[in-house]
Amino acid sequence: MTVSTSPARPRTQPPEVRREQILDSAAQVLVAKGLTAMTVADVVAGAGIAKGTFYLYFNSKEELLAALQARYTESLITRADAVLAGPGSHARRLDEFVAAVLDFHASQVHLHHALFRDAGLRDDQSMRHLESLLATFISDGAAAGAFHTPAPQFAAAFVVHGLHGVLPPFLHQRAHSRAQFLAAATAITRQALGTDTT
Repeated sequence: MTVSTSPARPRTQPPEVRREQILDSAAQVLVAKGLTAMTVADVVAGAGIAKGTFYLYFNSKEELLAALQARYTESLITRADAVLAGPGSHARRLDEFVAAVLDFHASQVHLHHALFRDAGLRDDQSMRHLESLLATFISDGAAAGAFHTPAPQFAAAFVVHGLHGVLPPFLHQRAHSRAQFLAAATAITRQALGTDTT
């Protein structure tokens, strides 16, 4: 009699774990096959669950896509918030914010393309959240004398939308290195906020 030494996969998982497994599988299938070819059958196969289990969490493929979008946005905002609320000077945290936004999108470039290009979803929600976080940070920095801008909310929108505009060409064309992109982006962002560029 042969006894397997590998741990058996649990037949049941906590709901939050199972939901994340489904989303992980959906992200992989979406990137690999594209929206049109993606099926619920592909997703449940990747997650190792029955189709009936899928429908305990999501009513449709559209609802699944919305959940993927929400998770994408939440991950980006969580990372940005951690940087802006972290240690260091305002100028340093500003630089780290730009780097965090760049690196997050670079690590998720294919999923971003599938969600916001192929699937036609909008990323307005993540933009608004980033603007809100950054506006609060800029206001705090202005009060501390680190930034010199009369309109923190406008400055935040300027920075977020500016990054949003220059990131896709960089990520898809790679005409410049990460270091070159960050050097230019952080210098211009500091100038926009009236802080030290050194």
